[in-house]
Amino acid sequence: MANKYTHALNVAIGLDITSLLSPANIPGVKKYLHVENDADLVGAIAQDKYSKLEQAIREAGFDIIDADFGKLPVADNNSIDAAQTNKPEGNIPEAEEKPAETEVKEDINTTIVDEIKRAIKDVANFNGEISAININGEQVADVHNADELHKMTGLPEDVPINFEELDTGELMVITYLDAKQDLKFRFVDDKEKMEDK
Repeated sequence: MANKYTHALNVAIGLDITSLLSPANIPGVKKYLHVENDADLVGAIAQDKYSKLEQAIREAGFDIIDADFGKLPVADNNSIDAAQTNKPEGNIPEAEEKPAETEVKEDINTTIVDEIKRAIKDVANFNGEISAININGEQVADVHNADELHKMTGLPEDVPINFEELDTGELMVITYLDAKQDLKFRFVDDKEKMEDK
C-alpha cells in the first residue's frame, strides 16, 4: 500500500483519556460507545477517536499508512515538549521510543497468550476447568481485548477475562477448578514490574 507514496509525514498525537475513565463518566461513555464490558472500553475510546482523526486527515488530502495506539510512560509525558524543541529545524519529530514501546506491548501480549494457552493445556490434563482470568488493569491499554484473547488462545467464550487491580508485580491471575473442584490460582509475574523493583 505504501508504494504509491513518495513521502511520509510522521506525527505523534497525544490523547488523555483520564477524564473519560473516571468512575463518574464511565457509564455514560460506555453507553455512548455501545460498550458493555469495561475491558473493551479503552479500545473503543481509541477506535472512536481514531475514526474522527482519520476522517479529518483524509479530508485534508492525506492517507494513513500506519497507526498504533499505546500507553505512554509517565516520564515521556513530561519530556515531550523538551524533546520537540531540541529537534533540528526542518526535521520531522520521530517517536524514538516507539520501537521499545511496541516491543514491550508485544512482549506483554505474547506472555499473556502463551500463559493462557499453557494453563488451558495444564488444567485439561488433570480434568480441571478454568473459571476466570484477571489481567492487571494497569496494562489495559497495551493488551489485546477480551474478545481477541478468547480467539487467540482458544479459551471458551463463557470464561470471563477481566481487567482488575492486582498486586504489584502480577500481570495475570488464572483461576481454575481442579479435578476435585477445589478453587486454585495460577499467578503470572509482570516481568517489567519485577525488573523495576
